[in-house]
Amino acid sequence: DDEVHIRRVLELKLLGGGYTVSAVASADAALDLILDDPPDLLITDYNMPGEMNGVDLIKRVRETPALPRLPIILLSGSVAVLNKLDASLDDIKNIEIMSKPFSPRKIIKVVEALLQGQTATDEGNVHG
Repeated sequence: DDEVHIRRVLELKLLGGGYTVSAVASADAALDLILDDPPDLLITDYNMPGEMNGVDLIKRVRETPALPRLPIILLSGSVAVLNKLDASLDDIKNIEIMSKPFSPRKIIKVVEALLQGQTATDEGNVHG
């Protein structure tokens, strides 16, 4: 996430949940980190500083042969962006799109669901 406080809240909540976290401020830095040491899950914001936004990052990750099914959570604070993303990412699997602000408890539920190979609805209910 490009917002330090949101990135820090996510980092603390995930660390508190027992997860190992690598947090970076740009999509470019995230891609470098992902390619160097592939994670189990990616959380990205739509708006990111640098040459790529969150969707660009996701598309680059999906083009990587070793990561076509990496679970991804895409965050955005803009309703207009969220509406466009739903349509533009229909062909990308294993992704959850969440609006900001979000409940830290809900993000943990979504992370757990994605890591178990499930998807989560907007209400936080998990289904396979």
